[in-house]
Amino acid sequence: MEVELKLSLPAAAVEALEADPLLAQARKTRKRLDNIYFDTPDHALAQARIGLRLRKDGRRWLQTVKSGGSAQAGLHQREEIEFAVSGKALEWAPLVGTACEAVLGPVWQQLTPQFRTLFSRDIRRLTGPSGAEIEVAIDQGEIIAGKNRNSRNSRNSRASHESREAICELELELKSGAVDDLFDIALALADRHPLVLDNRSKAERGDALARGLPRAPAAKAVDIKLPKGADAQAVVCLAIENCLLQWQANEPGFHAQASGDGYTCDSDYDSEYLHQLRVAIRRLRVAAGRVCAGDFLVWPG
Repeated sequence: MEVELKLSLPAAAVEALEADPLLAQARKTRKRLDNIYFDTPDHALAQARIGLRLRKDGRRWLQTVKSGGSAQAGLHQREEIEFAVSGKALEWAPLVGTACEAVLGPVWQQLTPQFRTLFSRDIRRLTGPSGAEIEVAIDQGEIIAGKNRNSRNSRNSRASHESREAICELELELKSGAVDDLFDIALALADRHPLVLDNRSKAERGDALARGLPRAPAAKAVDIKLPKGADAQAVVCLAIENCLLQWQANEPGFHAQASGDGYTCDSDYDSEYLHQLRVAIRRLRVAAGRVCAGDFLVWPG
């Protein structure tokens, strides 16, 4: 089970982050990673929340399957199967008998490359406050989807058939110990650097880019569904989680507009992202205030 906390940051902030005392004390190693992601023409794996990739790591080729799992408050938890392969081609035999066999088997012959991620990764090992072993990775590069169909490889044909999106992320992966240490380190770094929790994996971002999916619309609050017999603590946790999910769902759209990414004029601006962020923050303040007062309030969406 892979457990990691993912945060995004502006590329201009990387130098200061790497010089932070918390990271500067650890020895750094750098890798250049080239990843090819596969799916069927109708995107069956993406719909099943499965990521399948080939990774070139130095001279090695690795095949990885990530499946199921969840992503909340930037914390990604999912099952991972990874093994070395002989070259730049998928291998079926090592997957026989695994939990992925039933899903991958029927579509194996339909799998084709969908997009690539190409990035450098700076890796450090840290020990958390309670002794957890944590791998800290700073990834910088890009997602590349589509292909140049013109044999002359002209710039105009590349612009027509190839889409790119920048990668600039901080990942804190739990190797052993308590997951709380991931958040403790992230909070310490976020006090000094512009880090933002990110629920989207590279596979999800790449799939959206390859399919040309539009940016997600602003997300409104949803009703809170309480399990039968939920106690006060469970109610509070669900209420706060609901607020955070609304906040995080609107944050990427707001930041994209603020940076001008994909927006060419004022008429493209959608103020609903900002409005729903404000709604989420107001709801979160009410929930936190009730907790501090020893009172618990549950409201509809």
